[in-house]
Amino acid sequence: MFSYGNRKMEIKENIMFIKFSPCKSNIDTILRVKDENTIIINGEEYEFDTTSVIWPDIRSQTSGAILEAKREPDGLMYITMIRKYLSSCVEWDTGTYWSIEPTLEVVEPTPDIPPEENTDPIIEEPIVEIPPAIPPEEPILPPEEGII
Repeated sequence: MFSYGNRKMEIKENIMFIKFSPCKSNIDTILRVKDENTIIINGEEYEFDTTSVIWPDIRSQTSGAILEAKREPDGLMYITMIRKYLSSCVEWDTGTYWSIEPTLEVVEPTPDIPPEENTDPIIEEPIVEIPPAIPPEEPILPPEEGII
């Protein structure tokens, strides 16, 4: 519970509403909601206050990743963000807010074998340097009768 003016409200946990502003790009945005107050966009974590959002320069301070953020009196968080995509945005570009729950962080288990007991050989690949292209001594010209 928290107070908003003279009213007491309960925060609905583990939910955030996100609206996407699509941007065709050479990358896909990687989005993860950590909790009801924290979003991770392309590895950059943005944490919001639990009772309000006072961030007038959010667009410039997030390098354009977040366009707008607000917290409603009921405690729910609403974010409008740029979502870069490679192929198509038809499935998710609805112009409305999506209800997004926190994404569990997957932690890869470490092997039970201590490093000194691991007998797998370490294979190091040599670095291959590619020499620069050498232009021909004489230019290659098309035949006088043209290309057929």
